[in-house]
Amino acid sequence: MLARSGNGSLSPLASELLQPRSGAKFNLVPYRGSGPALTDPAGGLVAGHFATLASGSTLLSGGRIQAVAVAADWRLPAMPQLNALAEQGAKDVVLKQWWGLVAPVGTPPKAIERIPRELYAALGHTSMSVNRKVRNFQRGLRLLHPQREHALATGGARSRPCA
Repeated sequence: MLARSGNGSLSPLASELLQPRSGAKFNLVPYRGSGPALTDPAGGLVAGHFATLASGSTLLSGGRIQAVAVAADWRLPAMPQLNALAEQGAKDVVLKQWWGLVAPVGTPPKAIERIPRELYAALGHTSMSVNRKVRNFQRGLRLLHPQREHALATGGARSRPCA
């Protein structure tokens, strides 16, 4: 049994993508979010859960859960010892997510254009770079221009099919 958090999230998608590629059949148990979905593998009630590094980091660093693989075509800079599923033969189980930083309608364009510069400046500040987790996060960070984010959100940008 695998914990599955949130309908439409990457957790059940990852499980569904891996099943035919691995030959395994998972009994997916629905949970209301990653928090509850992570506590049951930690307690041994289910075999596992596809989670983000951010949601699983506390239990992972506390030794309550063990990372098995990352659903990517490259290893995480934060955990270079962890194999990507692509390295284990599931080359097309690659999940990427993006987060949009939003602003109220009517925000002046100059303010919108300033956001990426300020975000990179904040992440590059010496107070942030002393933290190893922040440095590893920065390596994987990619900022998109607001027009590119709009294209992704409205379907103007295409990605490859998932099935």
